[in-house]
Amino acid sequence: MRGWLNRMVLLMALAGVARCGTTSAPPAAPAPPGVPTAEIGGLWTGTIQVTPCELAIQRCNAINNVTFALTQYGSQVTGNYTCAPGSMSCRHGGADDAGTIAAGSISGNRVNLAVKIAADNSDCYYSGAAASATQARGVYVCYRGGMLIEEGVFNLVRQEAE
Repeated sequence: MRGWLNRMVLLMALAGVARCGTTSAPPAAPAPPGVPTAEIGGLWTGTIQVTPCELAIQRCNAINNVTFALTQYGSQVTGNYTCAPGSMSCRHGGADDAGTIAAGSISGNRVNLAVKIAADNSDCYYSGAAASATQARGVYVCYRGGMLIEEGVFNLVRQEAE
Protein backbone atom coordinates (compact mmCIF):
# COMPACT_ATOMS: atom_id res chain seq x y z
CA MET A 1 0.00 0.00 0.00
CA ARG A 2 2.82 2.41 0.87
CA GLY A 3 4.49 1.93 -2.56
CA TRP A 4 1.23 2.77 -4.27
CA LEU A 5 0.80 5.90 -2.14
CA ASN A 6 4.38 7.06 -2.81
CA ARG A 7 3.87 6.54 -6.56
CA MET A 8 0.61 8.51 -6.52
CA VAL A 9 2.20 11.43 -4.63
CA LEU A 10 5.12 11.47 -7.09
CA LEU A 11 2.83 11.31 -10.11
CA MET A 12 0.60 14.11 -8.82
CA ALA A 13 3.64 16.31 -8.20
CA LEU A 14 5.08 15.57 -11.63
CA ALA A 15 1.71 16.08 -13.33
CA GLY A 16 1.63 19.56 -11.84
CA VAL A 17 5.11 20.22 -13.22
CA ALA A 18 4.07 18.97 -16.68
CA ARG A 19 0.97 21.18 -16.73
CA CYS A 20 3.14 24.22 -16.05
CA GLY A 21 5.17 23.50 -19.20
CA THR A 22 8.49 23.09 -17.46
CA THR A 23 10.81 20.12 -17.56
CA SER A 24 12.77 20.82 -14.40
CA ALA A 25 12.63 18.31 -11.58
CA PRO A 26 10.69 19.14 -8.45
CA PRO A 27 12.97 20.24 -5.62
CA ALA A 28 13.98 17.66 -3.07
CA ALA A 29 12.34 18.03 0.31
CA PRO A 30 14.88 19.35 2.81
CA ALA A 31 16.39 16.83 5.17
CA PRO A 32 15.23 17.06 8.77
CA PRO A 33 17.67 18.99 10.98
CA GLY A 34 20.65 16.89 11.98
CA VAL A 35 20.24 14.35 9.13
CA PRO A 36 23.43 14.27 7.03
CA THR A 37 23.21 14.29 3.25
CA ALA A 38 24.15 10.93 1.74
CA GLU A 39 27.20 10.70 -0.51
CA ILE A 40 25.98 9.25 -3.81
CA GLY A 41 28.76 10.17 -6.25
CA GLY A 42 30.09 7.27 -8.30
CA LEU A 43 28.93 4.60 -10.69
CA TRP A 44 25.53 3.00 -10.02
CA THR A 45 24.15 0.10 -12.06
CA GLY A 46 20.86 -1.72 -11.90
CA THR A 47 17.50 -2.04 -13.56
CA ILE A 48 14.36 -0.13 -14.41
CA GLN A 49 11.06 -1.96 -14.82
CA VAL A 50 8.06 -0.54 -16.64
CA THR A 51 5.03 -0.82 -14.38
CA PRO A 52 2.06 -0.32 -14.47
CA CYS A 53 1.42 -1.27 -18.07
CA GLU A 54 -1.47 1.06 -18.95
CA LEU A 55 0.82 3.73 -20.43
CA ALA A 56 3.42 1.61 -22.21
CA ILE A 57 1.53 -1.45 -23.41
CA GLN A 58 4.30 -2.48 -25.84
CA ARG A 59 6.87 -2.32 -23.03
CA CYS A 60 4.69 -3.88 -20.31
CA ASN A 61 6.99 -5.17 -17.54
CA ALA A 62 10.07 -4.45 -19.66
CA ILE A 63 13.27 -4.56 -17.67
CA ASN A 64 16.28 -2.55 -18.85
CA ASN A 65 19.80 -2.42 -17.47
CA VAL A 66 20.76 1.13 -16.57
CA THR A 67 23.85 2.97 -15.39
CA PHE A 68 24.09 6.32 -13.65
CA ALA A 69 27.54 7.94 -13.47
CA LEU A 70 27.00 10.55 -10.73
CA THR A 71 29.10 13.46 -9.55
CA GLN A 72 28.00 15.16 -6.36
CA TYR A 73 28.67 18.76 -5.31
CA GLY A 74 27.14 19.11 -1.85
CA SER A 75 23.41 18.63 -2.41
CA GLN A 76 23.61 18.99 -6.22
CA VAL A 77 24.09 15.99 -8.51
CA THR A 78 25.17 15.88 -12.17
CA GLY A 79 26.20 13.08 -14.49
CA ASN A 80 25.14 10.73 -17.24
CA TYR A 81 22.60 7.97 -17.79
CA THR A 82 22.79 4.95 -20.08
CA CYS A 83 20.24 2.26 -20.86
CA ALA A 84 21.02 -1.21 -22.22
CA PRO A 85 18.75 -4.08 -23.21
CA GLY A 86 17.51 -6.36 -20.49
CA SER A 87 14.32 -8.30 -21.14
CA MET A 88 13.60 -5.73 -23.89
CA SER A 89 15.42 -2.97 -25.76
CA CYS A 90 15.30 0.55 -24.42
CA ARG A 91 12.55 2.77 -25.81
CA HIS A 92 12.56 3.34 -29.59
CA GLY A 93 14.55 0.17 -30.26
CA GLY A 94 17.47 1.39 -28.18
CA ALA A 95 17.90 4.69 -30.05
CA ASP A 96 17.45 6.54 -26.77
CA ASP A 97 20.08 4.69 -24.79
CA ALA A 98 21.91 7.71 -23.31
CA GLY A 99 21.02 10.85 -21.44
CA THR A 100 22.35 13.67 -19.32
CA ILE A 101 21.31 14.50 -15.79
CA ALA A 102 19.95 18.00 -16.38
CA ALA A 103 19.18 18.55 -12.68
CA GLY A 104 19.80 16.45 -9.63
CA SER A 105 19.62 16.88 -5.88
CA ILE A 106 20.02 14.93 -2.68
CA SER A 107 18.63 15.80 0.73
CA GLY A 108 19.28 13.34 3.52
CA ASN A 109 18.95 10.02 1.70
CA ARG A 110 16.28 11.27 -0.76
CA VAL A 111 17.49 11.69 -4.33
CA ASN A 112 15.83 13.35 -7.34
CA LEU A 113 17.28 13.18 -10.85
CA ALA A 114 15.97 14.81 -14.03
CA VAL A 115 17.38 12.98 -17.07
CA LYS A 116 17.22 14.59 -20.51
CA ILE A 117 17.26 12.03 -23.35
CA ALA A 118 18.07 13.92 -26.53
CA ALA A 119 17.42 11.05 -29.00
CA ASP A 120 13.66 11.14 -28.43
CA ASN A 121 13.42 14.55 -26.74
CA SER A 122 12.06 13.04 -23.53
CA ASP A 123 12.57 13.90 -19.88
CA CYS A 124 12.63 11.23 -17.18
CA TYR A 125 12.38 11.99 -13.48
CA TYR A 126 13.78 9.57 -10.92
CA SER A 127 12.77 9.94 -7.29
CA GLY A 128 13.90 7.59 -4.58
CA ALA A 129 16.17 6.95 -1.66
CA ALA A 130 19.63 5.64 -0.98
CA ALA A 131 18.68 2.67 1.21
CA SER A 132 22.35 2.30 2.15
CA ALA A 133 25.73 3.50 0.91
CA THR A 134 25.53 0.90 -1.88
CA GLN A 135 21.81 0.57 -2.72
CA ALA A 136 19.12 2.93 -4.01
CA ARG A 137 15.57 2.42 -5.26
CA GLY A 138 12.52 4.40 -6.19
CA VAL A 139 10.15 5.32 -9.00
CA TYR A 140 10.53 7.08 -12.33
CA VAL A 141 8.29 8.74 -14.90
CA CYS A 142 9.10 9.84 -18.47
CA TYR A 143 7.45 12.62 -20.47
CA ARG A 144 7.69 13.65 -24.11
CA GLY A 145 5.92 16.72 -25.42
CA GLY A 146 4.16 17.16 -22.07
CA MET A 147 2.64 13.65 -22.27
CA LEU A 148 3.41 10.90 -19.79
CA ILE A 149 4.92 8.05 -21.87
CA GLU A 150 6.33 5.63 -19.30
CA GLU A 151 6.62 4.99 -15.59
CA GLY A 152 8.13 2.34 -13.41
CA VAL A 153 10.52 1.44 -10.63
CA PHE A 154 14.31 1.40 -10.37
CA ASN A 155 16.81 -0.55 -8.26
CA LEU A 156 20.48 0.42 -8.24
CA VAL A 157 23.72 -0.83 -6.70
CA ARG A 158 26.86 1.31 -6.33
CA GLN A 159 29.90 -0.20 -8.01
CA GLU A 160 33.23 -0.34 -6.22
CA ALA A 161 35.88 2.12 -7.39
CA GLU A 162 38.68 0.31 -9.22
